[in-house]
Amino acid sequence: MRFLYILILCLFSSVSIIIANNIDSLEALLDSEQIDKYDIYCQLSASLWEIDTDKSKYYADLAVDIAKRNDDKRKFFKAQRNYGMIYCLNRQYDKALDTYNDILNYFKNVQDTIEVAALNRNIGDVYYRQAHFEDALKSYLKSEHIFQDFFKNHKDISLSIEENYGATLNNIGNIYLRLDDLQKSVTFFEKALEIQKKTGDKYSEAAAYTNIGNIYHYMQEYDKCLEFYYSGLDCAEALENYSLIANICQNIGATYQNQGKITAARKYYNKALDLFKKTDNDDGLMEMYNSIALSFIDENNRDSVDYYFDLAEEMARKVDDYQLLGMTQKDRSEYYKSIGNHEEAYNYLLQSQISKDSVITIEARKQINELSVKYESEQKDNLIRIKNLEMQQQENKLYLLYLAFGFVSIILCFTGWLYYNKNKNLKIIKEKNNQIEQANLELEQQNDYIIKQNEELSNLNNMKDKFFSIISHDMRNPVTSLHLLVDISQSHYDKGDYKKLPDKFQKFKNSINNLMTLFDNLLLWAKTQTGNMTFNKSHQNITAVVSDVATTFELISENKNISFKFEAQKDILLEVDKDMFEFIIRNLLSNAFKFTNEGGEVLLSLEEDTEDVILKVKDNGIGLNEQDIDKMFMIHHKYSRAGTANEKGSGLGLTIVKEFIDLHQGTIEVQGKENEGAEFIIKFAKTR
Repeated sequence: MRFLYILILCLFSSVSIIIANNIDSLEALLDSEQIDKYDIYCQLSASLWEIDTDKSKYYADLAVDIAKRNDDKRKFFKAQRNYGMIYCLNRQYDKALDTYNDILNYFKNVQDTIEVAALNRNIGDVYYRQAHFEDALKSYLKSEHIFQDFFKNHKDISLSIEENYGATLNNIGNIYLRLDDLQKSVTFFEKALEIQKKTGDKYSEAAAYTNIGNIYHYMQEYDKCLEFYYSGLDCAEALENYSLIANICQNIGATYQNQGKITAARKYYNKALDLFKKTDNDDGLMEMYNSIALSFIDENNRDSVDYYFDLAEEMARKVDDYQLLGMTQKDRSEYYKSIGNHEEAYNYLLQSQISKDSVITIEARKQINELSVKYESEQKDNLIRIKNLEMQQQENKLYLLYLAFGFVSIILCFTGWLYYNKNKNLKIIKEKNNQIEQANLELEQQNDYIIKQNEELSNLNNMKDKFFSIISHDMRNPVTSLHLLVDISQSHYDKGDYKKLPDKFQKFKNSINNLMTLFDNLLLWAKTQTGNMTFNKSHQNITAVVSDVATTFELISENKNISFKFEAQKDILLEVDKDMFEFIIRNLLSNAFKFTNEGGEVLLSLEEDTEDVILKVKDNGIGLNEQDIDKMFMIHHKYSRAGTANEKGSGLGLTIVKEFIDLHQGTIEVQGKENEGAEFIIKFAKTR
């Protein structure tokens, strides 16, 4: 999984590296009077998409201005394509799709087949960045079919059209890679490579060799992958493209390391390291330091292992890549475990979990202020709406009074006339009664609406009260504890009693960890309440996912002397949001270990029947009573107990677990009694 993450980054970084080398030469052409500046502006905008979006938009604007002055609609819409990618990179996906569809309609009307094919690929790119891989694949395949039909009807094909077709094939290869269909991915990458050889584009050819080599690496066909890496390296060295050379050398080193050829691996690692330093590539340096650290493990060279792991972590923090930071910390935990240093192994395992959860919670931190703003805005809107309804209600009452008064007046004034026109007047009375009934009905509906709005306002107030209650009460206790610990530690320090300080440091750490857990859970809960939680489902081998999470609790099991087993029938596939699914498992396992005494047992099992996939977490700990079971998933009755080792909890974890299970349309059942343990049973319907 680690290599696949790096592989997908490489597939896109190769294109960025190639484009970046053209920017200086393109800008230099602007000084020439004979050059068509419209084309240069369009190329510069495209070259700067992922490097500097503001500057990319600046050049796109210049190209659009030229097209407008010349009243050239074709050039106008071609320049607009840069706006589509700029919107996409800034996560304005709806605007990107609207822009591309407008351009697509124009080129359909003028019957420009190649532009239509390219725009279908652009639309696929937007879906790809949203992780809507099925929709992206449909757009990419539509682009490919249009190209194929064009080739059938035309004999002389220009190199630019060939390159355009190659880009579509390359994107189809990428999408099949994300859908784990490696064989189809290789097939389309190889088709793209043949086109790039024909067009003579050495940049794209080098990137294609590397992409294919990466996939064979992931398939563990190392000899075959080295052939493609070396072919790509020849192209990159001929171009003197240091960034691309460094990426390929890194991949060659990783291949040799997997084959156990450490000397050869380190030769290419060092070459890549020098080039990453030369090109100021912090991402490459981060991954390279980690790879070199791993290469020293088999030589039992602890000083070198620690030195390069430290450099890898420092670089990961510098570039704010928490996913790679978590991977490095997990590698370090495994290393310390292998040499018997269980304390350091446990510490780095905890750090890796915090880094991994940060990938989710960083976005949640941005939403915390939005919750308060949204609440205030909705409260004001509801008050205005209620005020308007009250005014409407008063107007309706007046209308009814006027209507009744007029009706009575008519009866008194025309009593004699009614005597002679009974049938006619009866009809008038009936119509007036219908009007009154209709007015009453409308008034009742408006009253019902006001009641509903009051209920919604009450729910918002309850959510706000709970939110600030958690902040003012639950977060006050650990902060107060920290304050007292600081005072006590200062007292020991002033008295020169340094022996008691290590014990206080451990309490510092425990209190800070509790506060961080509460804060992260609070942010996640706030994100679910505001409807801003990203929900990305994909097909997963959940047996492997559950096994990976279970592995992280082995040290906890050893430290607390608790028997821990994971049972699974076979590999089970299910469509889930992987991050949410891992959070559910971690939280339930954490509670099981928390409430199980030393010498106890925790059982994690995964099975399936004809309808459902069933996950069970069972322990023989302190158990539950009926009152606890009834309220443990309700935010208004926060459930929190100290663990058997006096572990603290935030009380929000199970509430978030229930939210995530509901998002998957699953169910959770709790069974247990006091002092007889507890069992959580989660069911997910199989994908139809």
